[in-house]
Amino acid sequence: MTGEHIELTGDAAKTAKQRANPSTEQEAFWGVFALRSTEARMHAKSRFFRTSKGTSVHYLESGPSEAAPVILLHGCGSFAEEVLLPFRDTSHRLIALDRPGYGYSDSLDGPELGPLGQSFWLEDVLEGLKITGAVVVAHSIGSAIAVHLAARRPDLARRLLLLSPCCSPIYDKPMLDLRIATAPIVGTFISRHVLSRCAALLARKGLTASAFPNEVPTELAALAPERFVNSSAIVTMANEARLFNRDMAILSRVPSDLELRVIFGSGDRIIKPARHIEWLRRVHGHPTVRVLEGVGHLPHHSVPGIALEALQELVSCQAMADPALQHPRAVA
Repeated sequence: MTGEHIELTGDAAKTAKQRANPSTEQEAFWGVFALRSTEARMHAKSRFFRTSKGTSVHYLESGPSEAAPVILLHGCGSFAEEVLLPFRDTSHRLIALDRPGYGYSDSLDGPELGPLGQSFWLEDVLEGLKITGAVVVAHSIGSAIAVHLAARRPDLARRLLLLSPCCSPIYDKPMLDLRIATAPIVGTFISRHVLSRCAALLARKGLTASAFPNEVPTELAALAPERFVNSSAIVTMANEARLFNRDMAILSRVPSDLELRVIFGSGDRIIKPARHIEWLRRVHGHPTVRVLEGVGHLPHHSVPGIALEALQELVSCQAMADPALQHPRAVA
């Protein structure tokens, strides 16, 4: 058996408490309460899954279990609820994962936190859930993981919808804020005493910059800031950034028969769309690219209708190509 489901009682409740790093039983209670609230708000079930390596993975699942699976991967410094938000009321079977080190999922060893290492983690998760031929929707740096998986295991990920994908190796940046936040002694102090006090401010600043030139949608702004800004997320972000160029430089080819759709905003100030579009065309050949005027780094939130339309088209293509793929099931 490659993996096991864990219900939100017993071990799962313990996992939720540990991931929240509570200092009191009261905080532990509120950690589990938060998961229950998320289920009600997102019309989804909060589930935990243990991979073959013993890593605990948290995900949100919504929609009919008999429908074709759609895997949702969030970007840097985010979590499952954020990426599920614009898609949650569709008729598809949606599985939004907390990537390693984010949300309620266990982290991985430092060298495994790059896009390549996380693609093996995703492979382990999908095999454990008995999912093949999935449509994968990924945002920002989550797209790099999806592309790596599709290059190695096209049987697991047959169609990709990439939203503001960050895939091309980028110029090295100092990233002084991340370096300081993860430095010995100083980083520990910042994690324990600064992040908790500044989470709301930092989360709001990050969302505003990502959404620009658009406004941050009300539902997105209402998500708990400590879910975006916490010590585990900061360490994970630093490791992802450190390993990104190395992992993406070794990826030279993606199967040309892979259905690859890309949505960018022309106003994106987080990454440069042209650079990543050029890279995707070089490694794939003919991705379908749509650049939306006046849209920033969060097209799935700013213009959700367009993202939903693209997803529906991919799911329809999936069903036409292989009707049997409409009915894979996870093993409970």
